[in-house]
Amino acid sequence: MSDLVQKWTVVSTRQHRISAWCSAKETIFRLPCGTIKTVWTKSEGKTVAVLPVTPKRTFILARQYRPGPDQIVDELPGGRCETGESVEIAARRELFEETGCEAERWICLGQFLECAYSTVERWGFIALNVREVGNVVANEHEPVQVVEKTLTELVEQLCNGLICDPEVAWAGLYRLSLVSIPSMGSDFAHFKP
Repeated sequence: MSDLVQKWTVVSTRQHRISAWCSAKETIFRLPCGTIKTVWTKSEGKTVAVLPVTPKRTFILARQYRPGPDQIVDELPGGRCETGESVEIAARRELFEETGCEAERWICLGQFLECAYSTVERWGFIALNVREVGNVVANEHEPVQVVEKTLTELVEQLCNGLICDPEVAWAGLYRLSLVSIPSMGSDFAHFKP
């Protein structure tokens, strides 16, 4: 059996700077069938997202206005890695800046793909036994309100698609055994497409 999916051949690329931390790359590809196709991808470097868990098993989120969805969202603390900063240090910094919290223990969940047209290196972390040790770092351009949620509230928010970085939250909940994957047989026995 031959492989149906093959890597595309790059004909040319051009970078288009959008801001200090974001660019778009225009790539012209030759597909295996010979067709020429132009694809745009977003490049933003490394980012982190943190699932903070308190000793009482609640979750600390950062409430912020987000221009993409044009709404106020309760989201995982996180953001860009500064130049030369490791993802671990960035996760600790972002947690403190957006929530005023530090964690007793950290678990790295690894790197997550953002989408098919992005080169963002998103890293996920669980921060265990978080506690408030300071104030949210004031930022007049992006004010943040700290929000505490129960597991039920967080899962409901995730199921409704109302959170950024949902893959990090789901992976963290799964890693902590707070959600599970049910057996296919029992859950799909009555499913009729």
